[in-house]
Amino acid sequence: MIDLSVLPKVDSIENPDKQQFFQDYAYKSVPVIIKGIMADWRATERWTLDFFKSNYGELIVTVERTKAKGDFRTFRVEEYMDYIQSTHDEDPYYLRNWDFHLEYTEIKEDYLVPDFFESWHSHLPEESRPRYSWFYIGPDGSGSSMHLD
Repeated sequence: MIDLSVLPKVDSIENPDKQQFFQDYAYKSVPVIIKGIMADWRATERWTLDFFKSNYGELIVTVERTKAKGDFRTFRVEEYMDYIQSTHDEDPYYLRNWDFHLEYTEIKEDYLVPDFFESWHSHLPEESRPRYSWFYIGPDGSGSSMHLD
């Protein structure tokens, strides 16, 4: 068991402006929990398992076990949403790097990337921009290990 009392405290800030975020955290490489930036996102109300089932249910997705890398399986989105709700797998299948929103662009209207997360890619012409955005969806027990993108 990890003794959490020995870990350094991480600040929590509410809706920071870009200058504050960069000055106090980003430039200093200081971790921070940012609260409130999703308050106006339609996604927080709309994106439910039923939403994905009814709007994108026939799409085929490839999922992978969280721990047993290389154990892939394909599902229709509708089937995968049912799997999420019913699985008791110790190492569940995880939908990661799903970039369907690049084709179904209407979903981009449901969220806004805060300007302090703006990438230099946004300054490139649209057709030259790398597509670095994905969806990650999974049941309890799934997820990514600590990493840096």
